[in-house]
Amino acid sequence: MLVHAPSRGTRAATAPPEGGKPASSFRADIQGLRALAVALVVAYHAGLPIHGGFVGVDVFFVISGFVITRGVAGELERTGTVRLGRFAVRRIRRLLPALALMLTATMAFAIVASSSLGPQQAISATGHDAALFHANLGIYESVGDYFAPAAESNPLLHTWSLAVEEQFYAVFPLISLVLWRVGKPATGRRRLSIGYAAIAAVTLALSVAMVGEWYPWEVDHPQAFSYFATHYRAWEFLAGCLVALALADGRRLPGSAAKWSVLGLGAVVGSALLLDARTIFPGYAAVFPVAGTAALLAAGASPGRSHLGRALSARWVVGIGDLSYGWYLWHWPFIVFARELWPSTWWAALAAAALSLPVAAASQRLIENPIRFDGGE
Repeated sequence: MLVHAPSRGTRAATAPPEGGKPASSFRADIQGLRALAVALVVAYHAGLPIHGGFVGVDVFFVISGFVITRGVAGELERTGTVRLGRFAVRRIRRLLPALALMLTATMAFAIVASSSLGPQQAISATGHDAALFHANLGIYESVGDYFAPAAESNPLLHTWSLAVEEQFYAVFPLISLVLWRVGKPATGRRRLSIGYAAIAAVTLALSVAMVGEWYPWEVDHPQAFSYFATHYRAWEFLAGCLVALALADGRRLPGSAAKWSVLGLGAVVGSALLLDARTIFPGYAAVFPVAGTAALLAAGASPGRSHLGRALSARWVVGIGDLSYGWYLWHWPFIVFARELWPSTWWAALAAAALSLPVAAASQRLIENPIRFDGGE
């Protein structure tokens, strides 16, 4: 899920963002937002009373759109094109090594910890789909609902969001290139903004229509389909894209950064506390965490830093943000297997979630960073 800045320590993050121009300054607050997002997801999965913690994924989607647009738009401005092959290679080098390790370890452990009468087959099928980045559709077809018991017992359930992200990025550079070349280069960024906004409006409307069952075609489990399908989630990435373009044009939020930071954090955390599995989601409900994240991203670029911005930029928070991809990958298999092995121990899931963090750190140090950075990223 999740596009991340380089993580050889926080100062190394001045390396180029995905796909393009070196960043002029490191946004530590963005790593802090990633830390918040993964903490919400992990807390929710571990059984803490944060019943809408699944909105952490929506926060990740907005951040991903923001980061990737800075790279793609920068490359378009410099060269007038996007090197699609290079873009794809960078994505593979970033995501696949850690994902492959987690999939291998999870499926190997499932041979010991899970029944061969059904769970092992489900895990194997999801692992195959996850490796090809279409786990979202495979999970939808097999269980139909993210919140169903059958889904929650699958240690690879969380790979659906990686699939959504990579499916979005499979078309995003090409769409951006087409939009850029529609008019003169001088109006390219404006063309991007108009195009992204139009696509975002359409995909949000589709999401609302699907969860509200206001559509003319027949779909099994429409709310679940809207939850898993990339074309109903694209507007969340595009919200981050639009913020990145607005900031590149020198636009800033009216009023103080502190006010917008508080409003943004309130929308994100409020969603995590007030929403739950019974909420019709995404649809209208997803607007709140998405808008809150967009406000936090915009506020972080304001001249005056708020207390919240400084808190998100604290070294230990940034450290968790650096590990957010790995922690997201490892926490859910740990939790699922802990609940299978110790079903009557209430704290087993919490302990498993905590134990998965140093595993994520080891994976990053030994697998992710050597492959990612030694290749010149």
